[in-house]
Amino acid sequence: MKGGPILAKDKPKPYNCRSALTLTEQILAELAYFQPDGDEPPAIPHVWKQGRNPLVVVVGDNAGGKSFFRRLVQGACSHSKVECIAISMEGRETSPGFVKACVYGTEQWDATGANSAHTILMGIKTCRERDKPHTIFWDEPDLGLSDSWAAGAGVAIREFAQDLPEHTRAVYVVSHSKALVRELLPAQPHYLHLGSVEAPVDLTGWLEQPVKPRDLSKLSEAGHQRFKRIQRILNEKKRK
Repeated sequence: MKGGPILAKDKPKPYNCRSALTLTEQILAELAYFQPDGDEPPAIPHVWKQGRNPLVVVVGDNAGGKSFFRRLVQGACSHSKVECIAISMEGRETSPGFVKACVYGTEQWDATGANSAHTILMGIKTCRERDKPHTIFWDEPDLGLSDSWAAGAGVAIREFAQDLPEHTRAVYVVSHSKALVRELLPAQPHYLHLGSVEAPVDLTGWLEQPVKPRDLSKLSEAGHQRFKRIQRILNEKKRK
């Protein structure tokens, strides 16, 4: 799903990848996934609040569309011939063996949390070595990290975002970890909540939102319903 019909109506179009602000706002404004469908809410409801840093913090419940948003960013960058360094669970599962070992590590030798720490540090190192414009997207980089280590991950990403390399245009972080996200607040990041029409209005509100247990048996159905709404839009694009 990199690019292709998830983005283009007739042919690939350029996206403004100059900054996190321009790229995100163009995706949210121009793609049907984020727009109401008649009397129905968008396939992916969202709350967007502009910050003051090239960092975008993407939050929301499971099955909210966060990983799909990552694919949209990847597709937009690809269409605009800007590299997107995407680090995700999908990448852990699908990367070739050598790439997987170099980027994600291996649990034959290290614990899951240690591998997650490695991917964050490698992502930062990779950006600092690039000599062309690029975006980096960490999709749940805190996998396997306890709160204290997740907070450390937040510090590392915040310090990176506050001292961005010359060619890094945007930094995206998807996370469920309040320990990680709390450490990003001093950077004054952009806030994007996906998947709910009743989302908190800002990142502080999300951090303060009480946790309400949800029935695990309903998670798969929630994901299926989201997929059906997205698939309907994909089918419409293919017919045009």
